[in-house]
Amino acid sequence: MCGIFGYVHRNPSGLSFEAFSKKLDALFILSQTRGKEAAGLCVATDTTLMAHKDSIVASEMIRSRDYKTFLRKAWDSRGDSGAPLACIGHTRLVTSGSQVVDENNQPVRRGRVVMVHNGIITNYEELWEQSGLERIGEVDTQAAAALLEAGLARGEKLPQAARTMMEAIYGESTIASLFADRPEMLLTSNTGSMFISRSGDGNEFFYVSERAIAQHASEESAELSAFKGAEVRHVGPGRIVCLDCTSLDESWHDVGGKDLVAPKGASMLATMRRIEEKAEQNAALRAGMRRCSRCLLPETMPYIAYDDDGVCSYCHAYQPMELKGREALEKRLSAMQAKPGEPDCIASFSGGRDSSYGLHVMVKELELKPVAFTYDWGMVTDLGRRNQARMCHALGVEHIWISADIRAKRANIRRNVMAWMRRPRLGTVPLFMAGDKHFFYHANQTMKETGIGNLFMCVNHLEKTDFKVGFANTVPKSLRDNVDVEHVHSLPVAAVGSMVGYYARETAMNPRYVNASLFDTFSGFGSYYFMKQPHIDIFDYLPWHEAEVESVLAEYDWEYAKDAATSWRIGDGTAPFYNYIYYEAAGFTEFDTLRSNQIREGHITREEGLALAERDNQPRWDSIREYCHLINVSFEDCMRAINRMPKLYARQ
Repeated sequence: MCGIFGYVHRNPSGLSFEAFSKKLDALFILSQTRGKEAAGLCVATDTTLMAHKDSIVASEMIRSRDYKTFLRKAWDSRGDSGAPLACIGHTRLVTSGSQVVDENNQPVRRGRVVMVHNGIITNYEELWEQSGLERIGEVDTQAAAALLEAGLARGEKLPQAARTMMEAIYGESTIASLFADRPEMLLTSNTGSMFISRSGDGNEFFYVSERAIAQHASEESAELSAFKGAEVRHVGPGRIVCLDCTSLDESWHDVGGKDLVAPKGASMLATMRRIEEKAEQNAALRAGMRRCSRCLLPETMPYIAYDDDGVCSYCHAYQPMELKGREALEKRLSAMQAKPGEPDCIASFSGGRDSSYGLHVMVKELELKPVAFTYDWGMVTDLGRRNQARMCHALGVEHIWISADIRAKRANIRRNVMAWMRRPRLGTVPLFMAGDKHFFYHANQTMKETGIGNLFMCVNHLEKTDFKVGFANTVPKSLRDNVDVEHVHSLPVAAVGSMVGYYARETAMNPRYVNASLFDTFSGFGSYYFMKQPHIDIFDYLPWHEAEVESVLAEYDWEYAKDAATSWRIGDGTAPFYNYIYYEAAGFTEFDTLRSNQIREGHITREEGLALAERDNQPRWDSIREYCHLINVSFEDCMRAINRMPKLYARQ
């Protein structure tokens, strides 16, 4: 299973950074024989517990720039060069929770506790249910860390808190922990997979998972030569060791409750050490982004600017919605021509919330006789299809379904995603969705074939996502004055030229985009931006309010996704994937733009918008995995490519 190790120097004033780094490198290399799917380290100084982890083999991680930067930062965080240095490390063999999800890798953090764990806690699901503690991540180690933190929070001494944790755990487990509030290291095992040694001069200490690893470290490693000839001791099954890092004094205990070596008692730290880890650092950077004082848009939004009052250029360019009104809609409806008793219009129907609500309005309020039309390009989710079935059944609406060659479409998506992973850029993300742009062609064809000349769409104008072209060096439509009602997604010729130029340059830099998907991409591009789309948009005339939409859909037993609290974008299989990319790299998603427009229209307050965006921006892991499965790409490879993208919010 996994390898865990640790190192302590109680007085490192004479230790150089290079020597410290080499000691850790040696322990990583020796321990990675037990796990090569991820690696991580926590370094505790007198001021900070700083953690780093990555979904790569340890030998690769320790050569990475990110790791070297982290280790130097941890070293430099010392307020007192003579204060103890303590480290716990991990080399992972995945047993629960994907390694490309950062919170599943180790060390894990819970409150004041930072922990590494080797083994499998087979009852961790029950531990979450029985304890009532808030669950974080998928990895079983989080349950152990939560139990230990809960015991300390109840006021239990460290040995007792460790006993409580180990008694609750079922399944082999060897655990090491550091703490923000005390200069101690906890070591415990229910199998005996832990071996410790102290250097001859009494200043250094290490632990590892196997006796052979300990013997290699002490007898053969030049970097750990201080341990040459030192005794290797066994932390046997059911043992708890509390190590005072300031003195290297050990207190030994039995899980059954007996103190085997009486504790001298390490003093609590006068000041709680702060804990830093990559995920929290990124979250703090996102939280610290400058945002518009009126809406939510952050400084990473393409082409954004702020005035002296902090109001963004998108707010200044925004034109409040002026609905044409029901009377104007009824006048237009009265001019429609249809045979008596026959369908009088085509209803664009994706199965999302707006088209579902729009279908309800058309039948129940406007008393139209629509035929629903869906173009399935391979990314309409099963949930979306079920919601379509609910609506069409309840409303008695005929449903025309145009299905693309789904296998070919998904193969094209795969080609472009694989190419993108070689050179991840925000501006090329829309290539993943090129296959859905033929909707407009097929809508026009359906009108011709049925002889029904009226197309209804339900485009919610608050759901603008044109920031995507901004990442392709093209000014978004939201910042432009021109509007073409026949082109739902129109852009001026100069803007189209700018975007084409961007994609041409990216293709030259990444020739993998020259693949079998090109014809599909170009034809979709033409359908999306150039094909005439004469239509009636319900929301040009009637108001859209989220609460009203969701209330109406509830009457149809409309289904939500299990991994999302929102009703938006749950019928689109691509949305969770690309929104994760935008969130990780730019710190915002489509939800920030939606909530910003709701704020501008007075539908919600800014505080409500911030809370909703925070809720809805959380990764939808189940849906992302399903997307990767459908297009036959490695979830792990995708996450690695995304997580290694430069963070725009880190450069602001």
